[in-house]
Amino acid sequence: MYRYVAGKVDWLANGLPSEGTAAHEPRIGALIIKNIPTCGLDERSGDIRRKLEHSPWDLCAVINAQGIILGDLRGKALADSPTDCPVGQVMNPGPSSYRPNVSVREMREHLTRTGARRVWVADSDGRLLGLLCKESLWQQPT
Repeated sequence: MYRYVAGKVDWLANGLPSEGTAAHEPRIGALIIKNIPTCGLDERSGDIRRKLEHSPWDLCAVINAQGIILGDLRGKALADSPTDCPVGQVMNPGPSSYRPNVSVREMREHLTRTGARRVWVADSDGRLLGLLCKESLWQQPT
């Protein structure tokens, strides 16, 4: 027996196994893409553009040494920033992130309502787990 001191909400937010009536409902944690480009605050935007040039990605998660999401670099900030500018000066700070235990149904509703195409998924401490793309939600049963 093990007592999880952080509590049930933290347990679920970290994508750990659960029981009960909603336990079999699909969760976004199973759909995330984990191999996402990341960078640190002090890296240069030009270096990040070159890093992404030959990849399928047009964004980069800005994280600290502990893997906590500090921001992201995408769109206009990525395309128009001077090449020698530190990422920390041009990133979009504090992007929203969602826990892996959010149901596919709830996330579909959220993305439909907001028009977002993708969202960051993080653990309860804000550490990056991956990226959830809208397309993967509609391939899942609810």
